[in-house]
Amino acid sequence: MRKALIKKLSALVISSVVIKGLGFLFRIYLSRTAGAEGCGLYHLVLSVYTFGAGLASFGMSQTVSKLVSKNPGHSDKILRTALMVTGAVSLLVTVFFFNFSEYISEILLKDLRTLKSIKAVVITFPAIGAFSALSGYFNGLLKVGYPARGNLFEQITRTVFLILFAERGFALGLEQGIFTVTIGIIAGEFISTLYLLFAYKNTKASVKNNYTKTGFFGEIIKNALPIAAGGYIGSFLHTLENILLPVKLVSSGLENSAGVSVLGLIKGMASPLVFFPGIIIGAICVLTLPEISKASGNSKNLERKAKTVLISSFLTGIFSLFFFLLFSVPLTRSIYGSDDSAFYVRAISLSLPFLFVSMSGASILNGIGKQNFTLVTGMLSGIIKLSGIIFFVPRFGINGYLFFFVLSEICGFLMTCILIWHTIYKKKSLFIYKLPKMRKNNKNYLKY
Repeated sequence: MRKALIKKLSALVISSVVIKGLGFLFRIYLSRTAGAEGCGLYHLVLSVYTFGAGLASFGMSQTVSKLVSKNPGHSDKILRTALMVTGAVSLLVTVFFFNFSEYISEILLKDLRTLKSIKAVVITFPAIGAFSALSGYFNGLLKVGYPARGNLFEQITRTVFLILFAERGFALGLEQGIFTVTIGIIAGEFISTLYLLFAYKNTKASVKNNYTKTGFFGEIIKNALPIAAGGYIGSFLHTLENILLPVKLVSSGLENSAGVSVLGLIKGMASPLVFFPGIIIGAICVLTLPEISKASGNSKNLERKAKTVLISSFLTGIFSLFFFLLFSVPLTRSIYGSDDSAFYVRAISLSLPFLFVSMSGASILNGIGKQNFTLVTGMLSGIIKLSGIIFFVPRFGINGYLFFFVLSEICGFLMTCILIWHTIYKKKSLFIYKLPKMRKNNKNYLKY
């Protein structure tokens, strides 16, 4: 079993490297074709797209993965119910975003050049919802190759479309160029979802299903709501972050185009490079969620698995941090043709050890049914970032944002560690441990 898991993890990491590599190629070509301002404009559209996609997916990937791993005999019924739920939710999200696209573009993003792309990209939300449920189904059965190939087809489609058509689009202006890129995103989403649908139809006969009258609608909603709520809040805070950062940079003294360019340098160039090693953590999270769910009834096994995952994540973060601190300048020069984003690479990389532990910790907590904890941790991290943007960027410029970005990940890391320590290792926090008498005398004191 251990060898099989390692083999699947290795295959998933390799496929993730290929997928991320294609995504990185996409970013490189976009940055060279559109420039920093074009990348910033693209990320304004992408922030709306990401928020809508998070709403449409409704936390189904993790929910279905968890339920299918525990109930493989009912996997078909679980998936069909999940598809109905995401179908209804994603259609509502699509209608809402399309009807309010002008308000989003003009009032929230303060850039009408995004309107055309926003109206187009919202049609992908039903496909994204279906992909989320289908990928959870395959991950729960540990058939991780299918979602990986689906993501691969999506990235290939996006990248090929960008290389073939983006230059012509950007020759007509940034607005038309970003719209051209958006069409590639739409094509990629539908192709990947269609692939998983065909894969499901061709493989479901090999999965033994017990067709009973037992329904899973209630269980799906019960598990999905906390995960979805966390995703919604996280996506909302992330979207606000992308919207407010250029606005507050203008308040600090930059021109509007310069503010959008800084957003492009951070989100379009530095962040994809810094978070590239996160593919290892993502692969670990995908494979360990079903394993953690199965081990939740065995405390020793759960403790061992959690410890292995957390230590691996922290060491990956430490190694990545030193790599980017040492090689940020040659990396950015060779990839982007300039070292304008090197400073941002070094600054953001300071968060990696804390971020990677938080990512794997969230997967562990979701696996043992503590989704509410990950919701609170995500909210805390997002609120800290927003506070930095609103109150410190106008005074300290981009340095204020970078400081609070790292601070938010440190706080998320500390909170995740405390929660895992308390829930898995059955030990109290240090504060409670040092005050046994006070807790004994007052039964209502700091209950858990």
